[in-house]
Amino acid sequence: MTGSDDQERAERLLDDLADELVSQGLVEFVDFYMPHRVVVGQSPLPASEVYGIRYDADAPGFRVYHRDMGVKRVLLERGSWDEARALYIETITTLSPFGRRKP
Repeated sequence: MTGSDDQERAERLLDDLADELVSQGLVEFVDFYMPHRVVVGQSPLPASEVYGIRYDADAPGFRVYHRDMGVKRVLLERGSWDEARALYIETITTLSPFGRRKP
């Protein structure tokens, strides 16, 4: 498998997670952020505080992070999909002020 295959597979997993989160009432680019889904000039700008998840092919693995007012804090580096997914869901539904407003 090539690096681009890994990236494509990771983006499909992230897209499925985005769909799952939206189906639970969360709002993309408000409650959660996935950089690979940004369409320049079309996607809304993320808030000053974001909880993000992305695949890093150089690491390789998934990264979960929090950015507030330009300060980035990595919550998980080089994690497996299962680790990153679980941490990301927990983070945006319990720690994020945006996720807490959801049932």
